[in-house]
Amino acid sequence: MLKGGQIKTAALLGLMSGILVLGGYWATGTEQGALIGLLFAAVTSFGSWFYSDKAALAAYKAQPVTREQAPEL
Repeated sequence: MLKGGQIKTAALLGLMSGILVLGGYWATGTEQGALIGLLFAAVTSFGSWFYSDKAALAAYKAQPVTREQAPEL
């Protein structure tokens, strides 16, 4: 079962993908442009999935912790 945040994320990624596909079609006026937009949308979606953990950790300036520094973890 999807939660509220997952639905919003899926909707936003779907909207972004649709905009990229339509933008590719609009830029070239052909189906090939739409396919290029779809490929670009797939690459950016995969990139945001693959690097999301690194982005979240960097946003909070996370640092590695040793067992001695935080034994409760």
